[in-house]
Amino acid sequence: CLASVTAGSGRYGRMGRRRRAIVDAIQLGVATGCALAMLAHVSGMVNLSAFAGSSIMVLWGASFAIPFYIPPSLFALSRGGKESSATIADAFDFGGFSLLAAFNGYVAGIQRGAMGEWKTTFALLATCAAVSMACLLGAFAIEERGKGRNVMTKRNFNS
Repeated sequence: CLASVTAGSGRYGRMGRRRRAIVDAIQLGVATGCALAMLAHVSGMVNLSAFAGSSIMVLWGASFAIPFYIPPSLFALSRGGKESSATIADAFDFGGFSLLAAFNGYVAGIQRGAMGEWKTTFALLATCAAVSMACLLGAFAIEERGKGRNVMTKRNFNS
């Protein structure tokens, strides 16, 4: 995750809104596909080698990282400016990491050899990626309706 955010954040920041929307949709589509592939594997519909399963999960992490970190950070900077962006980003982190802690507790309780018990995990990962894609594309559409101005600014939220 850190490698993809580090390598991709500079390029992502220089992209226009439409290109960012396309990149996010592709990355979250890949994340959804990876989770669905793993769901098919643990459901017995396909048989993946350990290497293939590990590769799919690395690809999932790399494809989910930029849409998870960068757009909320840009929103926090746009909405909060230099004075409040850290507070907004911390609120996102607190919520996200709280949910992650609960999810990690659930995953830690799954028995290693019980493939069928992983169905819920991969269904949740696929659902989260698909919902994230819909939400980000919705946010881009709202911003695009602002006809070139950033509708996610303090001025526009207060009017």
